[in-house]
Amino acid sequence: MKKYIYLIISLLIVVVVSGIIYFQNHKEDNTIISSGSVMCSAQQFINSRKDGVWLEITLDNEKHTKKKLAIKDENVIKKLNDNPIEYVIGVNLKAAIPDKALEGKADYYIKDSIQLLIDYDDYDKYFEIVDVSFGEAPDVVKTYDATPEDKITEYIKNGELCYSSTHYEMSDGTWKVKELPYTYKYRLELTGRLHNAVKDSTYIILSNRNDITFEQAWKASGLSSNTEDYFDAKDAIIVGQK
Repeated sequence: MKKYIYLIISLLIVVVVSGIIYFQNHKEDNTIISSGSVMCSAQQFINSRKDGVWLEITLDNEKHTKKKLAIKDENVIKKLNDNPIEYVIGVNLKAAIPDKALEGKADYYIKDSIQLLIDYDDYDKYFEIVDVSFGEAPDVVKTYDATPEDKITEYIKNGELCYSSTHYEMSDGTWKVKELPYTYKYRLELTGRLHNAVKDSTYIILSNRNDITFEQAWKASGLSSNTEDYFDAKDAIIVGQK
């Protein structure tokens, strides 16, 4: 009789433990739904890719963090098709992040901030752009014309700046290059001396980062045999030198 009792008790324990394990593995996974706005600038918009429509934005933070975000809303896609990409100043986001994905990340629960959530490693799985906002097109404040080809030799001889590209100072403090779709935050003037040179060289660079060195500049000017030393035009471009 005791053997049957022990057997029944053992079976009950197995059933209870199995039930607890099943419940833990199949309990409802709550999802944090959040929405908000992020100030940014847009660098690129692609409306025909295998993995869908997406927008590359640069967040308005200290590191100017770049993110690629999916777009499913046809109205947003139309806006981006109808307006210059460089005038994007912000995006409205919707996030639906499973509770399990945020385990061990208490700050995400407490702050529930779009800016904080977008820094999450797997942000692209959970975010969607639901709207974009555009600023007014800035005016040209000053134009720096490209140096005519027949004047380049004379300018070099006289130690004057030669501009390879026509570029513009804009009323909002940014810079643009003629016939390029990009907007740059900085105009850098970097001066230094090349190896074995008898005088200094200067490079004028439009850039979205202000930490470019003179060494990086001369390598990117055409003097390096390593293609990795050259700038991506959307990040920086050399527009003049002497």
